Amino acid sequence: MRRQADSGGAANQLPDTLTELAVRVQRLSPSHRDPESFHEEKSEIVAALHQLASEEKIAPGGSGSFPGKKDAGNAAARFGYTKTI
Repeated sequence: MRRQADSGGAANQLPDTLTELAVRVQRLSPSHRDPESFHEEKSEIVAALHQLASEEKIAPGGSGSFPGKKDAGNAAARFGYTKTI
């Protein structure tokens, strides 16, 4: 039950999409029974993150660059994470 990122780049869906991707990363683990599935899932997550990044670059109000380390804590707080980098 994986949702595709909205191609419209709606800002209100970005936190939900990032949260979903974070959950998928948390669940990601290699399996000796099916090692290929780990790499497939990893590739799907990477592709989704790249798509989000490219949409954010062209979206109105998008800065066109990623926040620096200084801004990482602020970005994490906006998405509900309390632990800062």
